[in-house]
Amino acid sequence: MAAQGQGAIHHLESLWHEQSHLDAHLSASELVTRALRNSIARTASRLEGGLTLLASVGSTALFVGLFGTVWGIYHALARIGTTRQSSLSKVAGPVGEALIMTAAGLFVAIPAVLAYNVFTRSP
Repeated sequence: MAAQGQGAIHHLESLWHEQSHLDAHLSASELVTRALRNSIARTASRLEGGLTLLASVGSTALFVGLFGTVWGIYHALARIGTTRQSSLSKVAGPVGEALIMTAAGLFVAIPAVLAYNVFTRSP
């Protein structure tokens, strides 16, 4: 931000010879204030872009894990239907995969939501 303010002063000094330029009619404090506000707005925009990503990951990761759970249970039930046997060996693989998908969704969603909360509440 200091570099932006310094650049605004150099810009104003270079325009003192040109009275036709619009910036030449601004005071130094107005020009520096405008440059600093633009710098703050650009920085805030970059930071808020990261918050949007965290919020999106936190809100959708649970559903991805839930979809994996449903998919695994579907495959377990399909295997039971095709083999006509409901033994544990036929169901354990797909149900285990379903539980892993659920854990993966939670593993991604919980840190994303916590990080989002920390960043939005910090001054």
